[in-house]
Amino acid sequence: MAEEEKEEKRREKRKASELIEGLGKITISEEVITTIAELAVAEVKGLGEVKGSLADQVARVFGGRGKGVETKLEDDAVRFSLRVSLQYGQPLPQIAQEIQETVARRVAEMTGLRVSAVDVYVQDIQFPQEEAE
Repeated sequence: MAEEEKEEKRREKRKASELIEGLGKITISEEVITTIAELAVAEVKGLGEVKGSLADQVARVFGGRGKGVETKLEDDAVRFSLRVSLQYGQPLPQIAQEIQETVARRVAEMTGLRVSAVDVYVQDIQFPQEEAE
């Protein structure tokens, strides 16, 4: 039963990332979609850094990517969960909304995929560094 569930999840992932065109099938990997989202987040002003989970931090230690962007491929769309740190003094709701809009726009422009949601979790506030005297 567990093997059947795994196979179903693999098929679901393929549905969102496969674009059917006239000359053949185009498949965009989940890693590419995640990278596009990471780069889109970096375009937003007021961002501290994209925060990763403990698993992301461990992955980085061992040479993996992990950057606080979780990508879920659904039947006909993609959903993101982002963990970010924002700069102190910035309007947090406005910056979070700009992150959502930028990620959705860039992913749609570059992949043709529909973005069903961009969930933004503000996990930290970064304070400006005081200049050393």
